[in-house]
Amino acid sequence: MKHHLTPRDSLKWASAMSFLGEVYENQSLVDIISKCKDHIPLAKLVTMASVPILPPTVIMSCIVHGLKQNKTFVRSHCLDLVSQILVKSRGITQLSYKGSLFTVDEICEFRKLFKENIHKNLPDVKAILKCWTDVVKGKANIGLDDGDNQQEQMKTDGEPKDQGHLGEFLLKTLKVICMYQQMYHEQFSAIRVDFVSFLNGITKLKTDLSNEEVSHLRLHVLKLLANSDMHQVSWVKEKFEGHSMLYLLLEMSVNVSSTPTVQLSTRNLIIKLLMKTGLFDSFEDELNIWLLQLNQVPSSKQKVVLQFIELALLSLIKDPQTYSDQLIEVLVDCADTETGGDFDKQSVTSTSNILDAILEMDDIDLSLNQAEAEDNITDVAMSFHTPFSILVLAAVSEAKRGMFQSKNVKNYLSATLRMILHMQYDPSQLCLFIHQQNPETAVSAKLKDYVLNWLPESFGKVSPGMNSKKIAKKISKISTFSGMLQLCLKLENPFSDYPDLRDCLLSVIEEGITEESLLWTKQILLYIRTLINRFEQGKSDDIHLGLVEFLFKLLNSQENSMDVQIEGALENDIVIHETGHGVGLKCQVVYIEEAVLNDPQLKQWFLWNGENSHLPCSDLLNIITHNLVSFIKQTYQRSQKKFSTTKDSVQWYIDTLCQYVKQERPEVVLADSDDNLFVMTTLQLLPLLSSKDVTQIISQLTKAEAQLLQNARVVDLVEKLVQHYIDCRPKSGNKLNISTFNKLLDVSMACDSSRLETLLLNMCVLHTSLCIAVDESYIRHCLNSPNKTKTKLLSLCLKINIEAMRVCQDWMSRKSNLHQMKNMLGMYLPVLKSFFLSTNSEVEDFQRKVAQYFWNTLVDKIFETTSEDEEMLTDVLIPMMTILFEEAKAFSILERLASYVEDGNPLTFHQYLIYEEALKNYLKINSSNSGKWTTLFLADVLKSLAAILSGGKGDFLNSHIVMIEKIYLFIQEELESPIESTTDINDILLKFVKYALRSQFHNVKLLELIHLLLSHPICTSQQTSVYKTVSERILTHSQFLDVMLNESDEYIQAKGALVKIMTLLVGSESEICQSGHVSIWLGAYGASLSETDQMILKLIHLYELAGCKLHDYKPFLFGPTAVEHHSVRKNLGPSLFKQASVEQVLRCFDPVNMETSTLLFPLRRSVVTVEVLSCGELKSKPRCYDPAFVLPLLSHLLSPEYLVDCRLFIENCFLGYTLAALSSHETTTRAAAYHVLINFQSHLEGARLHEKPQIQYLMEFIKNSLVKENTKLPCVITVFLARAAQILLEPGEHMYQLINGFLLLKPSLDLLNVPEFYKLFNSSAMEYKEERAWIIDLIADGLRETADYRILQKRYVYKLLLCYHDSAISDRKTQLRVLKIIEKTCAIKTAALDMVKNHGLVIWLSSAAISIGDGAKMSAFIEVLHTLWMTLLPEERDLQRDIKCLPITFINQMLLIATSLLDTLRNSVPTLETYYSYIQVLHSILLHQQLSTSKHQNIGSNLTVFTTPLSLRHFHLLLHVLAEMCNDKPLKEETEKILAIMFPSFPDTNGTTDAMKKNETSIKEEGDNTKETDDADEWRRLAVEKVLLQLLTQVQMDSKNNLHVVSYLSACKWALQRVKQSNFLKVPEVLPAIGHVVNKVSEIDFNKLDDVTYKELLRDIMESLCDMYMNGRVEPETKDRHADNLESRISLLLQKLTTA
Repeated sequence: MKHHLTPRDSLKWASAMSFLGEVYENQSLVDIISKCKDHIPLAKLVTMASVPILPPTVIMSCIVHGLKQNKTFVRSHCLDLVSQILVKSRGITQLSYKGSLFTVDEICEFRKLFKENIHKNLPDVKAILKCWTDVVKGKANIGLDDGDNQQEQMKTDGEPKDQGHLGEFLLKTLKVICMYQQMYHEQFSAIRVDFVSFLNGITKLKTDLSNEEVSHLRLHVLKLLANSDMHQVSWVKEKFEGHSMLYLLLEMSVNVSSTPTVQLSTRNLIIKLLMKTGLFDSFEDELNIWLLQLNQVPSSKQKVVLQFIELALLSLIKDPQTYSDQLIEVLVDCADTETGGDFDKQSVTSTSNILDAILEMDDIDLSLNQAEAEDNITDVAMSFHTPFSILVLAAVSEAKRGMFQSKNVKNYLSATLRMILHMQYDPSQLCLFIHQQNPETAVSAKLKDYVLNWLPESFGKVSPGMNSKKIAKKISKISTFSGMLQLCLKLENPFSDYPDLRDCLLSVIEEGITEESLLWTKQILLYIRTLINRFEQGKSDDIHLGLVEFLFKLLNSQENSMDVQIEGALENDIVIHETGHGVGLKCQVVYIEEAVLNDPQLKQWFLWNGENSHLPCSDLLNIITHNLVSFIKQTYQRSQKKFSTTKDSVQWYIDTLCQYVKQERPEVVLADSDDNLFVMTTLQLLPLLSSKDVTQIISQLTKAEAQLLQNARVVDLVEKLVQHYIDCRPKSGNKLNISTFNKLLDVSMACDSSRLETLLLNMCVLHTSLCIAVDESYIRHCLNSPNKTKTKLLSLCLKINIEAMRVCQDWMSRKSNLHQMKNMLGMYLPVLKSFFLSTNSEVEDFQRKVAQYFWNTLVDKIFETTSEDEEMLTDVLIPMMTILFEEAKAFSILERLASYVEDGNPLTFHQYLIYEEALKNYLKINSSNSGKWTTLFLADVLKSLAAILSGGKGDFLNSHIVMIEKIYLFIQEELESPIESTTDINDILLKFVKYALRSQFHNVKLLELIHLLLSHPICTSQQTSVYKTVSERILTHSQFLDVMLNESDEYIQAKGALVKIMTLLVGSESEICQSGHVSIWLGAYGASLSETDQMILKLIHLYELAGCKLHDYKPFLFGPTAVEHHSVRKNLGPSLFKQASVEQVLRCFDPVNMETSTLLFPLRRSVVTVEVLSCGELKSKPRCYDPAFVLPLLSHLLSPEYLVDCRLFIENCFLGYTLAALSSHETTTRAAAYHVLINFQSHLEGARLHEKPQIQYLMEFIKNSLVKENTKLPCVITVFLARAAQILLEPGEHMYQLINGFLLLKPSLDLLNVPEFYKLFNSSAMEYKEERAWIIDLIADGLRETADYRILQKRYVYKLLLCYHDSAISDRKTQLRVLKIIEKTCAIKTAALDMVKNHGLVIWLSSAAISIGDGAKMSAFIEVLHTLWMTLLPEERDLQRDIKCLPITFINQMLLIATSLLDTLRNSVPTLETYYSYIQVLHSILLHQQLSTSKHQNIGSNLTVFTTPLSLRHFHLLLHVLAEMCNDKPLKEETEKILAIMFPSFPDTNGTTDAMKKNETSIKEEGDNTKETDDADEWRRLAVEKVLLQLLTQVQMDSKNNLHVVSYLSACKWALQRVKQSNFLKVPEVLPAIGHVVNKVSEIDFNKLDDVTYKELLRDIMESLCDMYMNGRVEPETKDRHADNLESRISLLLQKLTTA
């Protein structure tokens, strides 16, 4: 290696270096700290991090040696590698390390040590600098050597490739030097670098370089300068051709590349360098103007201008104090002139720190000595802000010298000062200073005349000698926007009197954004400010208003041109330099926006935000505010397109608007006038307002007097504010309070605005707690003057507002009001609904009276109602029936509905609901006629459904599907005994089936209802004809074959329902069976253990029993292959048809699924019976193949009449499947398997197979191992034999030799031992990992029942595995395999008990829980915990018989393990499925602990029982993990906030997201590629939340600790919100948790708590309770002893919360 890398001019060496570079370039940056699982010493960590970056020392010594050679070819290759090392090293130091193993100090120390290690191995920076100097001085050999040596070398090594040209080498050298400076700034600063020599060298070699190369080289030199310390920069000393370094820099700014980004970077770096002098603080933009103007000077005249600005800067750097004194004197003189000689010069010191700052410099000895001046430059920085920099004075002073009194210098200085003038906030001081200069020496006469126009006494006055003709001539000559605007200052009314000037300005500014646009903007703003000042001084009139308006029009035109450009611009049209300056459209837009929005004087005039109360001019205020609002809107629209970043600037105006409504008098804010600024501004800025802003404005507005809120403009504003508030959907803390909502109700009543009423209704729907705020006056208003909106709002109030119920009862107690309600019944239906649904015991008697009054009217409405009121009418009638509960009333509805259907009218969905409820009430009172009325009801319903279905698919709605579901439940629950059937009901049933199959053949709900109707005793009479008709309609349906033969998800459920119906029909009536049907069933059959396939197999069996001959279908193809085969047979006929081969049948099976079926063989499945059993009973999975079909089929295929491909039989796992059947508990299944093996052995004798002797020996080996007939083999043994058979066909496999040797070792197999366990587990071979993994996987797959556990225990397998898992030599994958074995063991109850008692499993789990790292191990560990607990947990019926609970010690140990996992769970975010398993276990352990404790107490045990309740910290950690998994940011922020308040030791959560990503990656590495659907994830989340709600009942709270109370309230808030959102009130298991939460919250003394967080929590809890109470009422069937009076308890709590 050293020989190959010895530096030389050789192609081989160059190739070796290139290869080495590629090797290290392809090494990705590794976040070494985050990857660590254990704490590693920093020195070792540095070494590990350096390996993929830094080549070995031998190679680095070659690199150092190569840089010392004088050949650029060699040096260039060496620099490539050095550059690569530096780039990657910098990347390592910039990585943001996250994790908890290393502290922040340790990470900083690691970075420091890493940089030192790299620096120690890199070549010295002086060697790199020498590469540059050698080339500049001509000492380096550019290209290749001449002479015989080179020719000889070429012959031997090949011609070396020239490493680019000179420019590339120099640029590469400078880049490496720049990287050295960035990485090792302190070491680089210690070296005296002559930067001028770099610039001289570039100039010297300029003839050999392109212009672009020169620009880039200079740019890198500038980078070096900008990042250097100031003591390294030599400003004054002349270095090259009589010029200083400063001159060279200025020359670079004009002679730079034409590329905009290079120009910008060069200019910004020069500015950065000058800013480091400390003389130009806050004057960055001014420096930019000085440099920009240099580009405007003609190239032939640039030299003298460069010399001029060079001397100005050098004189300033040498003696800054002199110019500072002069600047102060100038400012004082200007101020004296402005005040007419009354200015107090002493006030300069009192108002600013200018003189103090200068006096502080007295201690510094500043002389003209160059070295001292350069050393002390940074100490002379001005600590005050002046209108312009001292460079202006220095430049003017230099311009007065004779050598610079030229036209070029004067023009440059005048143009620059003009630009600086336009950037001034108050131009008067600079104007006076310029005006005082001599036009002969410093500035041009035109500039002196121009600045006069900005002075107050000269503004807008026409210059002497100016007439309209001269002005028109000037306008035609001026081509620049700035020049035209300058001309405007000399005219009194330029835009009205000179339309050409106006049009020219507009046309120029509408052309789009240019580099000068920002300067134009500032010039316009200066013009506007000057006009505003005249207004404030009372010196302006209406003409100036027009000027202001037109100037704003220019700004708005510029805005419009921005929008046009943005439409075609890219989002990344921006280049940001490291100095912060940018180029491109986006940057220009941002700069212009900030210039306008941050203008102090415009801010002052926005809604008149001035300090004094006197408003100078209201018209001017309107103009400024209107135009600013328009500008803000356009800015906001650009921000939506990501083309603006001025959000803070816009927010100031929004805050000012909110402050204005708060501070200004209400009669001004709400004035009824067309020019109401507040109304206009608020409406325009409404899209920008947040919910907090809107809430604040509405709250302030409603504090005004009522009559002020009633004018049309204010009402319109309020309506739009409320609408925006609703659209924002405000979160906690930004909601309207109750008093504000009451005021809005008053406004609604006063102005009678229907839109406002609708909005207030929507607000109540959004925040139901606002319903409590509705007072008596508004309730009576709604009752007396009803409309749809008011009654809906009132119905909401009646549900939770006790006062509303009282007022409503009082109002309805008058007959006249009840009469009014009856006349306007459709309007009052929502009120009646809420009134009758009330569970308030105080109004029960009154409810009955009202129900009696409205009964007949409402019943009549059933048959004449429109679809609009039908749902509401149903919701009113059903509770009315419950209230009245009279036989006569229920009977009358039944009779009328029955006659209604008899007249040929089908029932609607809501009529059906009333019919069903009436029947249920009637049967509760009178059950003697149940048969008659139930039959009639069923007939009417089926008749109605038939009528609906006869109309086709379009008439079948979602409500009809719900109707079918309800009928299904009704038949299941109500029709328990046989009912006498009639011909009519059978005819109706057949008619219903006919139309159902015709229009809704795929509808699973309808098919299930048909099955239920056919299987119910109501259809026993004349069943033969009914069954035949139904089966004929199914089998002859046009879509029957499509459904049966289609395996897509769309048809699979419909297929199962149809098979279920046909199984019922065929099982009851054998005459239905025909031989031709068998081909259809075989085509639909999948041979799996799914319920549908089991029913198809049963169906085929029934066909066989009915006499259908199956011989024609042998050898029994199935699935798609059978469909294809039988269709060909039908087309060709029996004479040409060829029977299917054995191979075709075997190909019907999927080899992968066959392998899975081998591992999960259904141990309880018999081949004799064909009953449909669940996969849980069979200990298998639905996708596995059914041995009831497979084993008889294999037996048939292996008969002597067929020829079988033995290799295919083994490869596709048929032999393994047969061997797995030997573990079956069913003797018939094992017998069938042995029969298949015997037949296979006979086929094997004549087979042509290379591995035939091995397979034959294996068969003999198995036969010799059997001790008796029909022996049942353990699953471990059968899995071993199945895998051995597969391996024997693959001699290339590593395990082949080991398995073959084991089989040949003995003539038989020990059936009570794990084959070769010790040899493979303790393997010392090179492939020990593969061998160990093979035997562990064998154990994991073969462990299925107690017999397998005994075999493993006998060989001490568990002791070895548990010890190995905890040892240092175990790897992660093997640990996962061990956990899988433990989980499968825990699933066997006897094995789990033995593991706990004799193997110390619980203690082992406790220790293993501490060391769990990644997500995959966490998931596996939780599955072990879940399986162990659920297996050992006594069944519920055992607990009821008082069988002993689990030992309390065991329970506490399991709880300790479960709670200790919480912190680990948080750092390695699990999947929802794993998390659900975890909280299930936790909840079950806590419940069992409670039960066990109570049993000990009941029997009077003396045993002291220690229990560990769930703490609030535990519960919030559980919520935090849920938030991480579901990406629920609000919940995550809430839990982190609570945990940080309650538990200061709660760790930082920055690494959680990274942990989650790492866990996802690790799971993918394990091969878990299963992608859950969104619906499945949502279902899992609901299941998780249901368990968490139940867990909340176990949480202990200290009511005396306020922090505990707030934490508990936060948990309750989450619980109630989820109950509201997920409708958990319908779930009986959750009702006790809700009751517990309500009781706990009711017990809290709210008066002792006074905190903003607490109040927000109470508000949210009240909101959730209101929603829950109103929209999620407890169903009567879900009520139990836990839910008794839950609604009344919620109502009482709401009253308490309202008071609080």
